[in-house]
Formats: sequence, structure tokens, C-alpha cells
Amino acid sequence: MSPLSRGRRLLLPALALVLLILLPAVALAAPPSTRLAAADEAMVGHYEAGKAEAVAKLPLVILVSGGQITVYRHGVAEDHSVAAQGSVDMKACAHAMLGFYGVMQPVAAGDHSAAQWARVRAYLKLVASMPALILDDPYVPAGPAEQAAGFLRRLRKSTEAALARGSESHAQLVRDERAVRPAVMSASKWAGRAFAAELLGSLREVRAESSKADWRHAWAVVAASPAATRDNLETATMIKVMGRGALGHRLFVSQNTFDPKSLLATVSGLYYDQTLSRTVFADAFRMWRDLFAPVAVALTGFSYLPAPAAG
Repeated sequence: MSPLSRGRRLLLPALALVLLILLPAVALAAPPSTRLAAADEAMVGHYEAGKAEAVAKLPLVILVSGGQITVYRHGVAEDHSVAAQGSVDMKACAHAMLGFYGVMQPVAAGDHSAAQWARVRAYLKLVASMPALILDDPYVPAGPAEQAAGFLRRLRKSTEAALARGSESHAQLVRDERAVRPAVMSASKWAGRAFAAELLGSLREVRAESSKADWRHAWAVVAASPAATRDNLETATMIKVMGRGALGHRLFVSQNTFDPKSLLATVSGLYYDQTLSRTVFADAFRMWRDLFAPVAVALTGFSYLPAPAAG
């Protein structure tokens, strides 16, 4: 080995030792705000670490996402499916109204590009295939199926007419959509009642398998999109079985969170913040408001998301 190579081998450990000595000093030399930010992250981490452990102690947690109910009993998961395929299939038909708006609104706004008309033709092909599918669906009774097939045919004809004209005005779009609205809403009512009945049945099974004490202290969260948060059917069904007093206390709606793991994390945060609220503030809901809530109320003169009413 050459003297140069030997010197390099000796130099590398020496440099590593110097770095180990200097790194703490470099960290201490960081600005106070940087060091406080690191401390803040660590403090929040300590709090977050306790959430999973705390929620695992809850006797009963119910997570509802569409046709799936996930139940946690003291942290152990079990799945309950909701047998509501007919409702799901009818809802798919009702969504054809949304699809029509999705392809026609840009045309009405002036987009006559080849790409947009290709989207219209793709929609036409799809909506034309759906009447036969719903009429052959074993999960949907003949009456509701024929009603769905009727408004699907109407949407197909409106799409064909727009293609023949090579245009779609906003006024025509309004007429086309409103022409199918009564049938869509009627079909949706059937689908909603069918779904609610099946969901209620599954939830009553969960309740029957739970002790009275566990059910009384159960926490639940329902998945929903922001557009459908108000008067959400799954939430209404949960209120039916848990009681109105649970809403905002042990029953919540989570926006754009649909998988069980994320929904459980939502429950963990709400539950753990409630325990801290009681411990520190003697107020079960204080941590569900911003830390600077008094300043916020002073700015506006009112609390725009008041605490839940007494259950």
C-alpha cells in the first residue's frame, strides 16, 4: 500500500470523528425558531403516539363506508357487508345524469373540439348499453328497473340530438337534465330505501352482538364526500340506531376518507382530543376548536362552528 493510500485511510476516520464532535454544536447553533420547530414536531409526535393505544381500549368502534361496516371491539376488527347490490346498481344508473352534465356542459360553454365530441360519443355508447343491463339485473325489481331504463333512454336521445346538431346550448342542457330529474329522483328514492333497510339490518346485528354498556359508549364515523355530507343517508341510518344525541359526540362524518384505516385514525383523533379536553379544560369539546378560538371569535363576533349540543 502506498503512503498516499495509507494516509487516506487514516484521514477518513479522523474526519468522521470531527463531524461527530461538531454536529451537536452545529445543531445548537441553529436559530431558535428552527430548534423550536423541531421541538414542536417532537411534542406533537408524543401526543400522536398515544392515540392508537387509546382508541384500542374503546369497547366498540363502528366505521361505515358505503356498503361496508368495519367494527372494532377493543381494537380487534371484524367486517360486516351490507347486501345492497340493487341499490348500488340503481345509483349507477342515476349517475348517468351526472355524466350527461359532465360531457355536455363544456359543449354548452363553447368547447366544440374533436376531443370533447369524442367524450360525448363515449358517453353515448355507455348510456346506450345501460337500459338492458338494469332490466336484466336480478337485484332490482321490474318497476324501478323500467323507470331507470326510461330515463337512461331519454339521456341517450338527448345525446344523439346534440351530436346531430353539433351543438348544445345552456338552455337545452337545462331542459334535457330537468326532463329526467323526476324519474331519477324517484329511482333514487327506491334505491335509498333499499339501502337503508339493508344497512339498518346489518347495524342491528352489530348491536345484538354488543353488550348494552358497549353500545352505549360506542364511537362511530361515516365516510362521505364533501358534496354529500348534509343529510347523508349512512349518517341518518347511524342516527336511527345510535340516537340523535350521539351526533357530534360519538358519531361523526369524515369527508373524503373512505378506507377503514383512515376512518379509524379519524376516530382516534376525535376520541383522544376529547379525553385531553376533559383533563385540561374540563370541557369535552375544547380541543375540537382552534387553540386560538377566543381570538377568532373576537374577530368575527360569533363562533361559526359551535360545540355540539348536550347529548
